[in-house]
Amino acid sequence: MRVGVGLLLIALCMCPGCRKPPADGNGKDGSPSAVRLAIAEPNSCDPAFLTGSNDFQVAANLHDCLYRWDGKAGKVVPNLAREFQVDTDRKEWVFKLRTDSRFSDGTPVTAHNFEAAWKRIADPETASPGADAMAIVKGAGRCAAGQGCDVAVTAVDDFTLRVVLETPQPFLPELLASPRFAPIPLEREEKRRELVSNGPYLIREWEPRQKLVLAANPHHPGAAQLKFGEVVLRFAHSEEAALAWWKTGAVDIVMGLVPLGKILFLKSEFGEQVVSGPRRSVFYLMFNLKRDALGSARVRAALAAGLQREKLVQQVLGAGQVPAYSFVPDLYGESAGFTPARCASLHPFDEEVARLPEDLAAGVSGLEILYNASETLRAILEFAQQCIKKQTGVFLNLRHMEWKSFLALAQAGDYDIARYSLTGGYDPVDFFDNFTSGHPNNISGYTRTEYDDLVDNVHRAADPESRVDLMHQAHRLLCEDLPGAPVYFSSQVHLVKTPLLDAFKPDPEGIVMWSDF
Repeated sequence: MRVGVGLLLIALCMCPGCRKPPADGNGKDGSPSAVRLAIAEPNSCDPAFLTGSNDFQVAANLHDCLYRWDGKAGKVVPNLAREFQVDTDRKEWVFKLRTDSRFSDGTPVTAHNFEAAWKRIADPETASPGADAMAIVKGAGRCAAGQGCDVAVTAVDDFTLRVVLETPQPFLPELLASPRFAPIPLEREEKRRELVSNGPYLIREWEPRQKLVLAANPHHPGAAQLKFGEVVLRFAHSEEAALAWWKTGAVDIVMGLVPLGKILFLKSEFGEQVVSGPRRSVFYLMFNLKRDALGSARVRAALAAGLQREKLVQQVLGAGQVPAYSFVPDLYGESAGFTPARCASLHPFDEEVARLPEDLAAGVSGLEILYNASETLRAILEFAQQCIKKQTGVFLNLRHMEWKSFLALAQAGDYDIARYSLTGGYDPVDFFDNFTSGHPNNISGYTRTEYDDLVDNVHRAADPESRVDLMHQAHRLLCEDLPGAPVYFSSQVHLVKTPLLDAFKPDPEGIVMWSDF
């Protein structure tokens, strides 16, 4: 799972021994030696402290894992895991590792590094936001809860890793491709502002709020094959700034910072260089269930029904987004056999559901929708504000702030309604996990024992048909209780210069491997 909330750690990293680009800025064949991107600044590139999508984007290119996304093949393929064995109930896995992997300081990557990394994330003293993702390993969840740390990941020898899972994982290789599961050096200085990584790139320079420069890792087996020996990430603080850099040729790629209100204009001007595609991500309006005015299911249903989703995606966004009438994207039918039913209260539009009695409307009017500052988000929420006023008679104020302050308030439950996006991995149960009691992404405070039990049973079910049936049952409860209002299923929108188009192959969560260029 790529999106989580929790501790934010900015790792300002300087790596020694990085190769410098040729003085003329070009490679030996005359092609550019660097690719330049506009991106929002990541919070951390330490596997234990990844939170936002940009953290995972950068970390995926810094850290090699057991598996990796191959954009050319369009699937996850073995990376450091050269072979594996699994028992009949698919809980015990034994991985044989490659022997030629090195960290950026030249030390070998062994099974001991994986064991240390995974146990570190589960350790409650680490306070890792990735502890929930590590809970697939037997004992990791109990360890994170402070109930004793007997985490079932063991280095059998230097290049053999044994892992015992809590429950069968039908998409384990895909999960293990996440940089969350990357190895770490055994000798660590936690307070040292330095990151040792083992991927194709390492960090040469990180200038806060300005840029991040990655250089080819000379100890990586694939270093000689890299097209770009350097990746320069310029931190854009607005979509307009990113677009200006693109138009002036200062960057080759704009990662996600595309003003959606200008999509049609950009497509007419730049054509195929505007790259979009579906994404396993949902934009919600989350309701704070601790607010008395929002404690009524009738009120939540009205606010959710008042959103004119079709008009929003067509008139405001226009970048391939899909109106969301369910809590889970309908992209899992082929890969996982799960296509969620539409929530009856959301579609088709029911004017009687949306129109609130005057006394209920008066209790909700004046509440705030909290969001992080963004021109696109402002356009979305101003549209939502108008729709809700027209359909329900409720006027909601809008309140914006910078990202970290927004996230802190959302985590603390100090809001009325908050815009919130969640992204899932290869298993649709990721979305259901977000609404279980106590989950860090469950900012609404939703809790229902029946729902928690269903999601727990999904994790324990080995039979694919049983898993799907349990997910349908859990989804019916979300539709009934509406802890949030799904608004639209997101798309990935980037700007990519023509020479890079053929190699620009994001994974289903939007991560691009620059080493594939």
